[in-house]
Amino acid sequence: DNTANLLYKPAETLTELSEFCNSSPDDVLLTGTPHGIVAGSPPALIRRLATALLPEDKLWAAFVKINQRKPYLQPGDVVTASIRNAAGTLDLGTQRNLIVAPNR
Repeated sequence: DNTANLLYKPAETLTELSEFCNSSPDDVLLTGTPHGIVAGSPPALIRRLATALLPEDKLWAAFVKINQRKPYLQPGDVVTASIRNAAGTLDLGTQRNLIVAPNR
């Protein structure tokens, strides 16, 4: 994915962060994950209705059930991330991460 699809654009994120923390030019800021990678929740209106009508344990059970149907990363998947601009004048390289099964 790319920054065009971020919910909060880089300038807005930096403005918010600067209100409570200092950063240096060489700092790396993690701004979130691409769409579809993490668990999602229903729209605000549905959340408010569900919160008013269901006990907390039922809310969490529904949340987990909905999110279990989504395709998540599995052992053997590879996540590749790179930081570069379209002009090719900035290229910080590529990082590849192999997803492995947790030790239990």
